[in-house]
Amino acid sequence: MGKILAFLGDPSEAFSKRRVFDLEELIRTLIAGQEDSIFLVGNETLFDKDVSTAVQNIRKTGCEKFRLCLVLAKHLEGDLLDEYKNLGFDFIFMPEEVALEKEEKRILARNLWMADKADMLVACDYMLHENIRKAINYAEAQKKLIVTVNERYCF
Repeated sequence: MGKILAFLGDPSEAFSKRRVFDLEELIRTLIAGQEDSIFLVGNETLFDKDVSTAVQNIRKTGCEKFRLCLVLAKHLEGDLLDEYKNLGFDFIFMPEEVALEKEEKRILARNLWMADKADMLVACDYMLHENIRKAINYAEAQKKLIVTVNERYCF
């Protein structure tokens, strides 16, 4: 079984192909040949989109066993749900623990759930929001491996 990696954070810069390339290199380094790895991402930030794009790009180079999971903090319906289904996610779901939370606490609940399930937490450390800091602290307490990257995805 490969690694489970959770990604949290939000860079300051707009989406760029160079950043996605750097993120692809980072992911390849972190998984070190474990082709059946699972990637947990949210859907709120540029970092989430960059990670999703990077994983899909890597899959096109022969890593078809990668599984890309969109972990929701809010319900998606109709056209928006269809749009995400067409973006290449293998799974789209909201964990029960998250769904049971009040709406204003769901992002934190989702981040903690992802930190709990992951072997490794990758956090973009530019202007970390309180919810991301709490997830990092939780992962540290669970003795999880934590990798922080800057807004250019250098670690």
